[in-house]
Amino acid sequence: MSDGSCQDTAGGLDSPLHRARSASRSKPLPGAVGGSRRFTGEVDESATGSVNFLLDRTPPPPLWQHRGPVPVYRFEQQRRDYTDLAAGRVLRGAPGATAFPVRLASELAQRAFAHAPSSGALLLYDPCCGGGYLLTVIGLLHGARVRGLVGSDVSPDAVSLCESNLALLDPDGLRDRLGRLEQDATSFGKDAHRDAVASAGRLSALLQPQAPLRRTFVADAGDPEAIQAGLDGLGPDIAIVDVPYGRASAWAGRATGTGALLASLAAALRPGAIVAVAASKRDRPESDRFERLEHWQVGKRALAVLRLR
Repeated sequence: MSDGSCQDTAGGLDSPLHRARSASRSKPLPGAVGGSRRFTGEVDESATGSVNFLLDRTPPPPLWQHRGPVPVYRFEQQRRDYTDLAAGRVLRGAPGATAFPVRLASELAQRAFAHAPSSGALLLYDPCCGGGYLLTVIGLLHGARVRGLVGSDVSPDAVSLCESNLALLDPDGLRDRLGRLEQDATSFGKDAHRDAVASAGRLSALLQPQAPLRRTFVADAGDPEAIQAGLDGLGPDIAIVDVPYGRASAWAGRATGTGALLASLAAALRPGAIVAVAASKRDRPESDRFERLEHWQVGKRALAVLRLR
């Protein structure tokens, strides 16, 4: 999200302070991949410094096999150290903004993938992209399932930052970022810069042989005509969005809540498109234009996977 129509909201609701303090006593994994400035998970002692452990995932059982409440994490059952994906390290962060939790981003994406009309590579769209952190994280962790990533926001500055982050999914873009980080490490000699250089090197192992399609454009999330014009014929398979709420985010433009956003997406997307939403419990993602496939709660967030009727 952004400081425009949809802004970056506070991350880490799946890792409260008491959990973070406990996890901080675990042995950190050299070269682990990560997503917020706070340690968000315990480390697998058998893992090495490679990022390959992120790719070794055992598919969870189908959702219908679960009894009782829907599990918070069906796919991302292991907590991991996501330091390499921390906003402001290699991925760029907006000043004053906080990043969506990586573990939750991966879970939300995989639940959306499970309901997608195709089992192949998919086109994802974030109408509240902000700095593009959510899209970039998904592109890195699940690049094999992604053929394209599209982001829009009402803020031109946010869209520019999103474009810079999505460029990291291209080997040339990540190589350019690595060069700048190496310059900082040489000029300033700080451990933080050297750590960022190491992180960039490890993230390069997650890149796909062919970079995904990338598109960004300025559009009000509440204006379906502007969204359709920006998509310019592209038909997203999945729209994934963390909508504004809380002190670190605010709506701007026509969209003034999750209901308005869903109404806009219903007019802009094709029937059958999947929409994965994270919102406040006070602004639950519901609309009669969509079939609700899954819904669950993580802390103060209400999450849902919907299908456009």
